[in-house]
Amino acid sequence: MRLLPAILLPLFLASSPLQQANTLYREGRFAEALERYRRLEATYTTEPEKSACKVNLANTLFMLGSYKQASDYYLSVIVNPATPDSIRGTAHYQLAHIYAASADLASSAKQRSSMEKQALEEFRNALRLDPEDRQTRENIEIMERRLKRETDVPAAPAERQQAITTKRAAAATLQQLSPTATGNSPTSTPAGTKKSQKAW
Repeated sequence: MRLLPAILLPLFLASSPLQQANTLYREGRFAEALERYRRLEATYTTEPEKSACKVNLANTLFMLGSYKQASDYYLSVIVNPATPDSIRGTAHYQLAHIYAASADLASSAKQRSSMEKQALEEFRNALRLDPEDRQTRENIEIMERRLKRETDVPAAPAERQQAITTKRAAAATLQQLSPTATGNSPTSTPAGTKKSQKAW
């Protein structure tokens, strides 16, 4: 699944170091952008600049694959009561992307489902703060489809394989017992071939 890309939240102050960091980010030079954002983070002491800078820093960490560090920054923005709702919504949205990416890397179905549920909840939190955001609505639909698809899967891989083996054995036995097994029926198929195969 491909979710919408991370957004670079513009800060409200126009400054040369900030513009440089944003340019580095847009150019995909994330390690350099990260260094600049970290320096800028220490210079901002008031809102909304401080929270916005943290979101940009977290976006950069996300792009570098440092999901844990990025999520820590997003969470610090979310829990800060001084953070404006627009920036808090962006932090929820981006945190949802981290959970979705983590779900893609999960080693078990249970872990994947848990991360997808967290992603869905964060997208919903973002939508509550910006009900008109079309991208967030689309991502909610994507996550709901993913979760539904997982609950529609009837069995675990080992159980599915056992069911396939049992089904094949039963089909072979029925073929041997049926009158069409001799090949006298015009609708019979050669042993070992299938008219159709169900994809698992």
